[in-house]
Amino acid sequence: MSSSQPIERPLAPWRPLQFSLRALLLAIAGLAALLALVNVVGAGWTLLVAFVVLLVAAHVAGNSLGTALRDRASDEHPLPPFDAPAGPVPRIGPQQLAERARLCRLTVGLFTAIGAGLGAWLGAAALAELHLRGLTDGGLAVGTFSAAVIGGFGGFLCSSFVLIVRRAWREAVVHRDPPVGSG
Repeated sequence: MSSSQPIERPLAPWRPLQFSLRALLLAIAGLAALLALVNVVGAGWTLLVAFVVLLVAAHVAGNSLGTALRDRASDEHPLPPFDAPAGPVPRIGPQQLAERARLCRLTVGLFTAIGAGLGAWLGAAALAELHLRGLTDGGLAVGTFSAAVIGGFGGFLCSSFVLIVRRAWREAVVHRDPPVGSG
């Protein structure tokens, strides 16, 4: 048998879930802390905290599982060595989207201003409508300004998206391939 061929190993079956007494006690302590948090801050905030903790735990577990699967797959099937092609690589198709280009300042500024104005108007209307009896003029001003900033970000996002889609559409139309069978 030559040394260049990988050794075939049978796949090991997944082991059932195992945990130690320490892990069980930590889980019980976490549950006790969660129930104490319900008593202190209420159910809504506790659900938010529990959601964030579960989100972080799922991320860590997924990362651990993905790393284990990647390492297991790379041990079983190593990638062949990559040979770089000799000479320059030909460019295929339109390349304008790969190039950096500035967005139109007028369009971006206009969309951002419209988004900020719309956000300020909707934010002030929402704050006034939400029966906030203790809302002062300063609170209304800060809330309106915050809504205007969020609206401005939304307007900038929309303008950037529209301009990039427009550029991609133009490039696709100009560099359209001829139909098959013609020519």
